[in-house]
Amino acid sequence: MADFLASQRVRLFDGTNDKGFITGQPLIVRLSDGTDLSGIDGNGNLQVILASNTGVDIGDVDVTSVIPGTGATNLGKAVDAAAGATDTGVALLAVRDDILSTLTPADGDYVNLRVTSTGALWVSTTASGSSNILQDDAAFTPATDYVGVAGFFADETAPDSVNEGDIGAARMTLDRKQLMVLTDATNDAFRLAIDTNGKIGVSSMPTVTVTASDLDIRNLNLTDDAVKVSANTTANTELNPIFVQVVSGVLSGIEVVFYGTAAGVTANNTANIDYTVTTAKTAKVQWIRVSASGAFKATVQTGPVAGLVTKEVIFAAAAMPQGQMKYEGLLEVPATSTGTIRIAVRNDDNQAMDIYATIVMTEI
Repeated sequence: MADFLASQRVRLFDGTNDKGFITGQPLIVRLSDGTDLSGIDGNGNLQVILASNTGVDIGDVDVTSVIPGTGATNLGKAVDAAAGATDTGVALLAVRDDILSTLTPADGDYVNLRVTSTGALWVSTTASGSSNILQDDAAFTPATDYVGVAGFFADETAPDSVNEGDIGAARMTLDRKQLMVLTDATNDAFRLAIDTNGKIGVSSMPTVTVTASDLDIRNLNLTDDAVKVSANTTANTELNPIFVQVVSGVLSGIEVVFYGTAAGVTANNTANIDYTVTTAKTAKVQWIRVSASGAFKATVQTGPVAGLVTKEVIFAAAAMPQGQMKYEGLLEVPATSTGTIRIAVRNDDNQAMDIYATIVMTEI
């Protein structure tokens, strides 16, 4: 069969009838390999299925040029192959997801990678999916929240300094003992240090100046269980120690123990045992004790002699002729207008007897 040439006329034949040379009629052609016919769709598009044929180049398609294989210019890459400096590849896209939550696909389905608003890829640092990084000043829940293992930097010689606001690694010895220095929050010069003998010391201390008056402890004003220190003008030694006595109340004076006797008081008669408070002082009475050989009545009175006021009365039987009154400094008698502490004792026995009294006080 001869080839068709340009401007040649073609007689149409439908296989049975000769249509002759008919102007305006399309030439109908069916492509066949002798067995199968090609097809045309309703839009006049030729329908072709390309069979595998090694070495046949069909030219450019939708992508620039698909080169199969795993080489440097191929889109595919082999597992465990070394990456080249200029390898060809496909840019990977991910979906922005500001608040990561459970996705709708079922377990085992393909899903898109998720990134934050700044393009950081969402990842998990634990098998359970919970992060071990918490926001600064966030609440921590024991047995629920996760924490990472803290790492320390082995450095026993010369630690590198950091700048204000920098992050730094904690130090440790080569056998994993943590190294630290305790220091004052406001002055780094005041550091607690341990020397080579294991003794604790301070690297720097402020200067303390003490004057002679600061060391004068002869007159102390203390509250509650006060410590009274007696005056001592000589050096203290083992044989000449500082006298210290613990007493109750507020003290800044001298302790006084007064003893008085009313001798030969006849039956049913009264005698007075008086103590006059030292001028410009106030007596703070701690104890009053009265004793005799028989029954008696003792009345404690305080104030100026012309206007004494009764504070307490006690009676003692012949079987136990003694009495004791405890005031612990609460009974105060000022020296104003000849301040007096009087113990008026009456002999309630059937014969004369001596009556004894002791007053323990502090005059301030």
